[in-house]
Amino acid sequence: MNALAALLCCAAFVYPAYWLAQFLVNAVDTRTTGLDLTINHSGYLGAGTLLSYLGVNYNTNTITAVNPTSVLRAEGIDNFLSRRERLFIEGAAPKSKAILSTNYSVGAWDAALRLTYFGAITLGTFSGASVPDQQYRPRTSVDLSIGYEFSSTLLLTIGGMNIFDAKPSPQDPNETDTNFTYESVQMGFNGPAWFARLSAGFR
Repeated sequence: MNALAALLCCAAFVYPAYWLAQFLVNAVDTRTTGLDLTINHSGYLGAGTLLSYLGVNYNTNTITAVNPTSVLRAEGIDNFLSRRERLFIEGAAPKSKAILSTNYSVGAWDAALRLTYFGAITLGTFSGASVPDQQYRPRTSVDLSIGYEFSSTLLLTIGGMNIFDAKPSPQDPNETDTNFTYESVQMGFNGPAWFARLSAGFR
């Protein structure tokens, strides 16, 4: 027995409760079905031009089979996928999502508005059946920006993303991956982000 093996054996003897094995198994079959719809429109509004875009999708991801490896079956482990893991595979992303964006330009001015709708999500908990599933209600994030074109090569844009501070539904910190009230599921939880951007072109 070499020195490393002896050290590992001693550690296992002294700290048996701290040993944990994790493994990755490509043993889950899934099927994804859904519908995607996009609509683009452009036209004149008053003295300016209005560009609009609508994108909607609805998708379902379903586990069709779980196939443990022969090694796991030999150990009597046939059902190694917990409810939390199943819900994560099937529903970590919203089944429904929609984006509506408009851009209005008149003269040197330009304004853009974008609404992003995230559908509801149901995720499991670390505690299992003793604690109800995590329920995330639908949320809508709003982005807004205004730009001014000083010349054909210089454009200033100011705006914000998620300006109304939309966040996922709060959860029990003991049941989240972050050990925090919020998780990045439908969107992040850092709140609004404001920016100023100066674009310059060279000829």
